[in-house]
Amino acid sequence: MQEKQRYFVKTYYIGDNYYGSQRQDREESIEGAIITALKEKDYIKDEKESIFEAASRTDRFVSARGAVFSFISQKKFYPEELNTVLPLDIGVWSHAVVPLDYMPRRKAISRQYKYVVEHSIHWYEKNFDFNIDLIRKGCELLQGRHDFVNFAKKDKNNEKNTVKDLQTIQFSILNNYIVIDLISRSFLRQQVRRMVKKLIELGTNVISIEEFNSLLDPTKSFSYKPASAKGLILWDVQYTPEIVFTSNNKGLQRMVQFFNENYNNSHFKMQFFDLLREK
Repeated sequence: MQEKQRYFVKTYYIGDNYYGSQRQDREESIEGAIITALKEKDYIKDEKESIFEAASRTDRFVSARGAVFSFISQKKFYPEELNTVLPLDIGVWSHAVVPLDYMPRRKAISRQYKYVVEHSIHWYEKNFDFNIDLIRKGCELLQGRHDFVNFAKKDKNNEKNTVKDLQTIQFSILNNYIVIDLISRSFLRQQVRRMVKKLIELGTNVISIEEFNSLLDPTKSFSYKPASAKGLILWDVQYTPEIVFTSNNKGLQRMVQFFNENYNNSHFKMQFFDLLREK
């Protein structure tokens, strides 16, 4: 019998049909679908025994291109075998062999998210006094080390340390849609969606640059809803160089084919899947 081995698997998923990534007792989840597939193909017997873990958790409707899940397998892992029993909107396209005690959440050195803003720039220009340069200015203010408590969901499970280093926040335009690219070692819950919400309010002159800047003052408190989860993509999770991921050609083809087939669902989704199709 082969010695047990821990694997990291890079996974794409579209969050529309799932109640978030974290497994649920009564609802469909990304983790639930992956665990079911792993059991069906005899890679694991039990999620606890296999020490199954995700590098990042995502809320309902959030999608991913490079989410990382990990488990200790009972046999050699083949991504294409697992993909045969996964739904088409979830798939594994790369994997790495790692030490048994190497956990994906704690060992990640950065996480990258991309957010596709729901409406086009033309729509904002038609309906608001829109200033795209203010969004750029807001991104500059957010980059670096800050206490992001006012950009986090407030609940009983709040993180004690709300100071984060936002390494990168870049602003680009894809087919007249705004895309915001963010990299940090870790993010607070709803942090990206709340930053996007306030950046759009800044660009549409709903709030002033002074009001935006005051959100970075942890002595003040603000209550507001985040931007829609449907535009958010967990793009990638990075590790130190000794962790080497091997891409799977069939898995990549499966992913690209799925994105291509769903490209024309709606004008917003065209931009969403166009971004996902990037190499």
